[in-house]
Amino acid sequence: MAQSVLKANELIGKMVEIKADQNREFIGLIKAIDPLTGSVALMDSSEHEKSSILRVITGHSIKSIQACEGTQKLYQETLVKQTNDEAH
Repeated sequence: MAQSVLKANELIGKMVEIKADQNREFIGLIKAIDPLTGSVALMDSSEHEKSSILRVITGHSIKSIQACEGTQKLYQETLVKQTNDEAH
């Protein structure tokens, strides 16, 4: 259990793809992971939306979490663009 908590904490601040029950998939930046329940706070943003969404994905519904390589910079640029658009 302690090993999986340490591994999960390495994903905080990284872009991931989460596969959950009912064939749901989420892509976003992990903001926090509850060590007791395994629930994930995921900052979800797309170019089609004008703002970011903070989703909480319950630990019992998560089937897998996989780090997304090369998407972190694109995601950060999208967040900066959205913040700048909201400021004007």
